Amino acid sequence: MTTASSLHALDYRLVSEILQFAEDEFGRDLEEETDVLETHPGMSPQFAVPWIAYVSDFYRRPLVDWFLTAHGRSLKRDERKWLEAQRNGWLSIWEVVAVERGRSIDLRDMLTNEERHVQEVSASKLVDLHQLVLTRVVDADSISLICGMHPLALDPLEGAVVIESVRKLLRRKTAVTPDRLRDPKVAWRMLLGWSDAIARRRTPPRLQNKDVTDEELLQVLGLDPELQGPERNALVTMARNQLALEERVEQLTTVETGRAVENSWAKQLDDLEASYGAIPGTREQQLRFAAEEGIVSPADLYFKLSAPVKKEVEGLASAARREAEKRVQSGGLRPRSSAAAPAPVKAGMSMRDAVKAAAKSAEKETGLSWKQAVKRVLTSTPGDEKQ
Repeated sequence: MTTASSLHALDYRLVSEILQFAEDEFGRDLEEETDVLETHPGMSPQFAVPWIAYVSDFYRRPLVDWFLTAHGRSLKRDERKWLEAQRNGWLSIWEVVAVERGRSIDLRDMLTNEERHVQEVSASKLVDLHQLVLTRVVDADSISLICGMHPLALDPLEGAVVIESVRKLLRRKTAVTPDRLRDPKVAWRMLLGWSDAIARRRTPPRLQNKDVTDEELLQVLGLDPELQGPERNALVTMARNQLALEERVEQLTTVETGRAVENSWAKQLDDLEASYGAIPGTREQQLRFAAEEGIVSPADLYFKLSAPVKKEVEGLASAARREAEKRVQSGGLRPRSSAAAPAPVKAGMSMRDAVKAAAKSAEKETGLSWKQAVKRVLTSTPGDEKQ
């Protein structure tokens, strides 16, 4: 008989295998993803490990997909069935609508309006009624389980800010389907919003110079707030200068931290461009795009921006073939093959390899220099093709 505890045990074993597979296949990417997660306040292995296995985007696919592609045929029926259930699970912001300590929780998804009765011994001891939790819920037959819950819950007011941020990204004020929430970009927006809410909770509001009265400054200095005369003016001026200096240092530290992050991203993007080719836009535009889209690593940003360029490569290769066909019809070129196959530009291929593949395919099939054909197409006037 399938139970919640047996499914958790099965998941623990399969996740271990997925992570070992990821270490072998995506070692550096896995390390970077782990480093990023560790920067979030309150992060725990109970949340981070399922996130990496089932949520994180490794070259546009979650690890579980890569694992199933590589080892799916060798898995037992119950193992594959469970991993398929995990693929259909989703991360969301859930309200606790009922709790039975040590047994179960009733949850309502604030973004999809889905409701679940989950069997959870540990989690049911940690949450309170009407709290919001960031968690993945997985359905397996008649059982619903929590598979990766953030250890820190939010109250409704704190969570409302995060929910609004996610709805803004989704461009929907009403309920969405669970499939919309399986997008890694949406999951990252939830986590970033959750972390911001926790950070705000942990950081008390800081008094600014303008918010402090002269009497409060004198009191901090251990003096009589009622002190009068030139001495009072001199002490208050000195204290305000000190506060202004501290504020300026804090501002500079924030700016320097931001610059360090920007420099790190710029260097990694430079390395990617050196290996695979340039991406559109200036560095400033690229970093702004990453911030707006919730992209959390330079590699994700690079491959997000490079996808349209690869399509353009395919288009230019097709243009080369069309130019060759025109020359064949006019008697200026003899075709080397009877049928032109599409350019072999495949998903996941680097831009450098895509360009080479498209060029080689077009040149082989037409006998026309790919670069020359592209150059001719790009410099032709709109009326040329009709002549």
